[in-house]
Amino acid sequence: MRLTIRQAELNSYLARETARGGDVQNAQVYFGEGTVVTTGRVGWQGRSAYVTVRAHPVIADGNVDLMVDDVAIGRLPAPGALRQQAQDRLNDALDKLLGRERFRVESVRVQPGVMIVEGSSGGRR
Repeated sequence: MRLTIRQAELNSYLARETARGGDVQNAQVYFGEGTVVTTGRVGWQGRSAYVTVRAHPVIADGNVDLMVDDVAIGRLPAPGALRQQAQDRLNDALDKLLGRERFRVESVRVQPGVMIVEGSSGGRR
């Protein structure tokens, strides 16, 4: 099986999801060469800030996860604890998108504008 995730389609989905409310607004995802970048306005303790997360995909035990390389709040590097929190939230969202229990990942490629995930039915976890 091959699942092609197009940046434009994912951003349309994110626009619908963030319109429902929550602590992230104006979320966008950018697929580059081997890199996934997410941006958005994040609310926290009555304030909001523009956050950028850069990550790359890895495969472990038939699942694809995003490993966060760095997080910035505005132009400043974020504290390490925020990096783990961002990674957890990204991977929770990826779980929903891929249906972890139903899809066993064998390969993943990120190219400008697209992420291609290949595997078979019958994931683990």
